[in-house]
Amino acid sequence: MQSLWMLLASIFFSLMGTFVKISSDNGVNLSQIMIFRGVPSVVLISLAAFFYSKSLIPINWNLHIWRSLYGVLSLWMSIYSIANLPLALATCLNYTGPLFIAAWIFVYEKDHRNIIQLFAVLFGFIGVITIISPSSLSDYYQLIYIFLGLMSGALSALAMIQIKELGRLGESGWLIVLYFSLTITISGFLFSSIDSWEPINSTSYLCLIGIGISGLLGQLALTRAFAFGSTFLTATLQYSAIIFSNFIAVIFFLEHLEMKNIAGMAIIILSSIFSSFSIKK
Repeated sequence: MQSLWMLLASIFFSLMGTFVKISSDNGVNLSQIMIFRGVPSVVLISLAAFFYSKSLIPINWNLHIWRSLYGVLSLWMSIYSIANLPLALATCLNYTGPLFIAAWIFVYEKDHRNIIQLFAVLFGFIGVITIISPSSLSDYYQLIYIFLGLMSGALSALAMIQIKELGRLGESGWLIVLYFSLTITISGFLFSSIDSWEPINSTSYLCLIGIGISGLLGQLALTRAFAFGSTFLTATLQYSAIIFSNFIAVIFFLEHLEMKNIAGMAIIILSSIFSSFSIKK
């Protein structure tokens, strides 16, 4: 089943989040992270396309543009939240996409709304509130990063819709990833003129390379899953990334998961699964 590629994507994206966290902790700025996230994908996919004589002209430019814009904005916000929040919390917020899709459908598409969507959205955001500690509510900057994590989830949902449409048109998964990666790279170089580039040690370079490779493999697997698999099953399997990231956060970053955090994450996962089911119905 094509949707099972999402499990592999979740593993690679969990690794990418780990590399992002280590890089930012070692002083690497976000524009450098974005450049290393995009360049390997652009170079490797372009070389493969040249070697196999594949066309780089897409089926639908408009869908590619919107997919890339939504995806890049989501990635920037995701990286900001990962760099400044505990890994487990940031990952959970970044995967709230189906909640936003269900909310949009319930508000704007009267013919497709149902009671499952309403309860899924309400309980999902109750889960978000649950994992935000009282200290976070008094911390202005942490609230900003929590908001960015939520917006990352919302924008990623819009990007997944474009991927699904491109898949229906028969667009190649590698070409979708190529144009997305090219947009990532361009955005990284544009913002590098604002960020001051600090010296990078060998550990940071290895992590940046890890970001590029894991991001490429994860994006290829995710694109294949959403473009050609069941939307409901793929969206459900997507939440395995939260589980993988939690294991990494506890084992490698020694993050302590309080019961309220575990309960909040469980609520978000279950609510998102139900919202995906309601969208399918």
